[in-house]
Amino acid sequence: MDTCKKPNMSSTSDFVNALKTGGFDLTKMNNVMTESCPMPNKGGSKRSKKGGRVLTFDNIKYLFVTFLTIMSGYLLTGDSIAARGIVDGLGGIFSGECAYVQNSIFGAIGFNNPICEIWSGILNQLYQAIRGNPMAIAFCWAVLRAIIAAPNDASRILNGSVGAFVGLVNGQYPGLIDIPRDQLMNSSLPESVREQLNEAGVNPDTVVEKSSAVTTPDMGETDMGVSTGGRKKAKKAKKSKKSKTAKKSKKAKKSKKAKKSKKAKKSRKPKGRR
Repeated sequence: MDTCKKPNMSSTSDFVNALKTGGFDLTKMNNVMTESCPMPNKGGSKRSKKGGRVLTFDNIKYLFVTFLTIMSGYLLTGDSIAARGIVDGLGGIFSGECAYVQNSIFGAIGFNNPICEIWSGILNQLYQAIRGNPMAIAFCWAVLRAIIAAPNDASRILNGSVGAFVGLVNGQYPGLIDIPRDQLMNSSLPESVREQLNEAGVNPDTVVEKSSAVTTPDMGETDMGVSTGGRKKAKKAKKSKKSKTAKKSKKAKKSKKAKKSKKAKKSRKPKGRR
C-alpha cells in the first residue's frame, strides 16, 4: 500500500509562481540548497560559541521557503483546521522515504540536483517541530495564503515571517535554531499574515510573543547568523558556572567555620599559672 500522500501540484505551482512574481531569487536558493553544500563538521568548519553549525539569515529563509513549498501542495487545499490533520502524515516526504513525491516538489521549485544532506536533515527537524503544533501549522498556512493573495509582496512577507517561524519552532524544540535578535530587527509580522491568522482563529500577537520569547538576545562575537543545536552546550556551561560558584561558596563557608572553631578553642584554653 502506498503511504506517501501526494500533494496538489497545482497549488505548489501557484506558490512557486507567486514567489517568481514577487522577485524571489529561486536561482540563488537552488545554488545554496543543492550545490554549495556545507562540509560536515570535522573540526574545520565554523561553529558558534554555543556549539552549533553557523548559518546565515538567508540560509534560514531558504529553508523556510523550501519547507513552505513542500507544505503548499497540502496546506492550500483547504482551511487551516483541515490542514492540521493533513500535516501529520507527511513524515515520509520530509524523511526522504517518499523520494518520488519529494522529487516532484523540488522539480517544481527548479532544483536541478538533490538538496544537501544537512539541509535535508534540518527540514525533517523543522517538520517534527511543527507537526504537533496547531499554531505553527496555522502560521504556515497563513504565510502561504498571504503570498498567494499578494504575490508582488512575496519577498517582504517572507522576510517579515522568518522570525516568527524560528520562534514557533523553538517553542516546540528549544534551541533547534539560535538566532541573534539583531537579525530580526526588521522582521515584523506583515499585516497580510496577521489577517490570515485571524481568519484561522489564531491571535497574531500570541505568535509574535512566542517568537520573541525564544529568540536568542545576543551571541556575542558570533555575529555570523544562525546556529542549530547549540543550546545544550550553553546549558551545560551555565550549569558548570553554577557548580563552580556553589563549590566556592561551600569552601568559603567551611573556611569561616574552621576559623571560628579555632578561635573558640583558643578562648576556652585555661590560662597558665602565674
